Amino acid sequence: MEVPDYYDVVSVRLMKVLDSTELTEKIRWKRVEMWTQVEELLTIARSKNKRKYHIFGSQAEATTTSGLRSDIDIVSYLSYETALRDLHSWKPGSRAALMIWDDTTPPGYVKLQQVFDDLPVPMYNIQTERLMLDMHGRSCIYNNTRFLKPDRYLEHHGPALTMTKSQNSIITSYDFVYAYRSHSWPYTASGWIPRHREHNWPSQEIISLIQLLGALLVPVGHTLSPERQIKWRISLSYGEKILVWQFNSTKYKFYIVLKMINKYFIKKRFGENVLTSYHWKTYMFYMIETTPTVLWQPQNLLRCIELCLMKVCTWIEECNCPNYFIPAENMFLDKVNGHVQRKLANMLHDLLRQKGRYLTMIPYDGIGQKLCIACQSSTTLFNDETNGIVQPMVLAVRITFANILVAWFKIVLNGFKITLNLFEQISSHPVRQEICTILQKFCCSNIGSLLAS
Repeated sequence: MEVPDYYDVVSVRLMKVLDSTELTEKIRWKRVEMWTQVEELLTIARSKNKRKYHIFGSQAEATTTSGLRSDIDIVSYLSYETALRDLHSWKPGSRAALMIWDDTTPPGYVKLQQVFDDLPVPMYNIQTERLMLDMHGRSCIYNNTRFLKPDRYLEHHGPALTMTKSQNSIITSYDFVYAYRSHSWPYTASGWIPRHREHNWPSQEIISLIQLLGALLVPVGHTLSPERQIKWRISLSYGEKILVWQFNSTKYKFYIVLKMINKYFIKKRFGENVLTSYHWKTYMFYMIETTPTVLWQPQNLLRCIELCLMKVCTWIEECNCPNYFIPAENMFLDKVNGHVQRKLANMLHDLLRQKGRYLTMIPYDGIGQKLCIACQSSTTLFNDETNGIVQPMVLAVRITFANILVAWFKIVLNGFKITLNLFEQISSHPVRQEICTILQKFCCSNIGSLLAS
């Protein structure tokens, strides 16, 4: 690829612009830490019901800005329910389902066959409100009966229940998804583990960790598959979050710029679901795995963006976006085809012809305007303005955290058993110890106010 002379300078100045927009490493990891605490607090608050919560997506990864206004993805599952890869891992007392792959199951999807509670035997020919027979007589779990009921705050949105916030909110919505947890690595993703990696990314240590974390099964059926109502999509969100956390500063900012390009140039014209940030993340994983580490330096940021645009354009023209963990799964099916495919490819070609000038058009967080100013100046205009300043995204997380604390404190006032249960769980868990410190200050302050009033 022919690279203009100004690419290096623009790349370095774009990095400085992004640093001035709540994207420093210090703020990045503070946001990750706070969302991890929120995740733990949600689980502790619902521990009586054996329910666990995990937060995924842009907020948990800290790969968003106040201007992008990303939503929060919350996945919930019951700790005593599990999806088994085979019956050898069955344990008495658990409510288990067996993951089924057959000729009707597309790559990246499974059926969940119910297993008896007292025997490691899968069910056949038993139908209930939550079980449907597949063409082989297996009693498979419906993927549309596991939701919490919608109310005035929550509404159905695909597999999720969504709580929408106001237009002025930094966080646009909260998506709640019910799932099954599998502690085993799926068969269909088994090729990812030993895959040859010339540049040692991810490292063997990270690969082993991701494999141990297993998968989630979310209630989404394949749109082009028969028996859609009993298909569950394999989600490897644990692994994705770990991989994003491995990004250095250049990769981290690169991904956020891709999101801004997608939101401004593509989503505005083609809608929310044609080309998503998940598609860009997928190619980014491939790109990092297949390129030398030396490429991911600040002066190469614009070069990396252009390489990514070129490859994604090729994927669009070929109508094939292979899942990073399960390459046989084409994530463009039923999304990118026909006239949309042609128009989308043409748009990316137009962006490539601009040789980076499209970056000055990005409105989010004033990135485009700041980059224009930076490129017109012969000196660096940006100092480290973020030290000691609470940025909007951090403030939003703190507000969310505080709201959860308020709700939790109300529960405490109605029953101190929850308090005892909380402190029983904290002693050996470092994240929960940190939450305990915050809760102690919060509770003492509020109890003092109550006593004084």
